[in-house]
Order: sequence, then C-alpha cells, then structure tokens
Amino acid sequence: MSKLEAILSQEVEAEIQALLAEARGKAEALRREAEAKASALLEGRRRALEAA
Repeated sequence: MSKLEAILSQEVEAEIQALLAEARGKAEALRREAEAKASALLEGRRRALEAA
C-alpha cells in the first residue's frame, strides 16, 4: 500500500468512526426521548385510573 493509500485509508476510517459516533449520539437522544414520552403516557394512565 502506498503512503497515499494509507493516508486515505486512515482518513476514511476516521470519517466512518465520526459518523458512527454521531449516529450513536442521535440514537441515545432518541432513546431518552422515547423513554420520557413512555413515562409521561404511563403517568397519565395511572392518574386516569386513580381518578376513575
């Protein structure tokens, strides 16, 4: 592998790792949002049952 190929390969690998990190961050944010929404729905259901 030439030096240029090695450099390009490293750059591509770095870009892939950056994209994966970004995707993981977005997935974690979506997970937290979904958990918060589910918790709010469950709390609303609990209150409705208590009021009934």
